[in-house]
Amino acid sequence: MHQNYIDGRFVPAAGAEKIEVRNPARGTVISDIPDSPREAVEIAIAAARKAQPGWEKRPANERASYLRKVGAKIRAHAEEIARVITEEQGKLLDLARVEANFSADYLDYMAEWARRIEGEILPSDRANETIFVIQDLDEAIAKANDSDYGLTSSIYTRDLKTAIRASNGLKFGETYINRENFEAMQGFHAGVRRSGIGGADGKHGLLEYTQTQMVYLQS
Repeated sequence: MHQNYIDGRFVPAAGAEKIEVRNPARGTVISDIPDSPREAVEIAIAAARKAQPGWEKRPANERASYLRKVGAKIRAHAEEIARVITEEQGKLLDLARVEANFSADYLDYMAEWARRIEGEILPSDRANETIFVIQDLDEAIAKANDSDYGLTSSIYTRDLKTAIRASNGLKFGETYINRENFEAMQGFHAGVRRSGIGGADGKHGLLEYTQTQMVYLQS
């Protein structure tokens, strides 16, 4: 039976029932996977949460390099992966090969985005004020983040480096630096954790009410 990959190693799922993977055409068993119990899932989630702070502190190009390595491994084993896909799904082998290689291409594509996702600086109606939309957070302020709620946070300091470091560390929907907690209409009013899902105000709030449609046209 296959094992789960948790905290950098393969481990058996203790107490897991066996799920048989069958070939849809012949009905024969081709593999076994674990029906992992709740305890195994919680261990995996805890390991991911533990790893996340160190991972997000790595430079974007370094994180991208790992995606490229995964993509290269997929290409190296594309034929093997394609045959497994065909065996368990019944997909045509040629299409399975496309799927395997496309997965590698997709990882390469996302790796390039690692260096292109940036924050935004928005204009404000208030003089001498800039609204920062922060996306990349670390755990610089662990105590503030130790909460079930995450709507607004405030920072009061005369040191710009301290302000930036703290705002990067806070896991809140909004952070106010040296001012009262009152959002601007151009900003994005939202919370995290139990402080709500979604948000309002500004461009990002408007996008909450839109639906992206991709149209591929070949003439």
